[in-house]
Amino acid sequence: EYLGHVNAVRTKTAQIKVPSLTRVLARTFGSKVISRIRTGDVQRWVDARSRETARGGKNTIKPATVVGEFVCLSAVFREARKRGYVHENPCRGVTLPRVNNKLTRCLTAEQERKLLSASSDCFRPLVQAALYTGLRLGELLDLRWGDVDFETGILTVLHGKGEKMRHIPMVSELADILEEIPRAVSDKGEASPWVFNNPDTATRWVDTKKQWARALRISAIREFRFHDLRHTFASYLSMAGATQREIQDFLGHKSLAMTNRYSHLSPSHRQQAIRRLDAFMGSDGAPRLAPDEATSSAPDQPM
Repeated sequence: EYLGHVNAVRTKTAQIKVPSLTRVLARTFGSKVISRIRTGDVQRWVDARSRETARGGKNTIKPATVVGEFVCLSAVFREARKRGYVHENPCRGVTLPRVNNKLTRCLTAEQERKLLSASSDCFRPLVQAALYTGLRLGELLDLRWGDVDFETGILTVLHGKGEKMRHIPMVSELADILEEIPRAVSDKGEASPWVFNNPDTATRWVDTKKQWARALRISAIREFRFHDLRHTFASYLSMAGATQREIQDFLGHKSLAMTNRYSHLSPSHRQQAIRRLDAFMGSDGAPRLAPDEATSSAPDQPM
């Protein structure tokens, strides 16, 4: 029932991603009566899953993977509660592994040039759109031509993270790039509504991993995720002088705490820091101390 719900109301990205998550969950919970699953059962699954080794047997499952699966499980129970199958969500109160999401890798100008040059003609517009809008991969893949207003220069994200809608102004270069994308037409002569399409199928991209891996290999850029293009966009905004609130609006962050990771890149932020340092230091290079601090820090004088 939950998969049917996803197919009815969620985005195309969710329709593709959720079934793979539920297959993982079904290994543990698929044979259980849903009303008998308790918080302890979920906690034991989280603990066991966090100790599992990933494919290849070298490292354990990443915390972010476990958290993503847990979020899906919690969504299943929320929907089950709406439909009267359970009275409470047993995922509440579960302790999750800590995810380090503070790492921000950004491209240099030279790396950006190499990456775009290494991207195939059909894949490059998707990379450029990520760099120039900061949209998540799923948001880009869900973008339809009806969401692109060339007259006003606005992209509309109908189903962002948390199902929030937001509007992103396009730089003129991106508008030109999108206008040059050929409209995909299937063998049956049907035009695809999606902006970014797999040239082999003339339908919406489903898996871009091969294209992305190829671009990284040719450009010799290592340990860089597609999501880091979003960080690069945010760093460009910050270095251009955008306020933290403006960056938050562009990225669709719930709180400024998520946006503050880019504050150190802002020119105004650095200038303010230097002005504070200048006010603190004296002309001789020694710190300017308040009178009471100067008195208390002076060496004792002999009687």
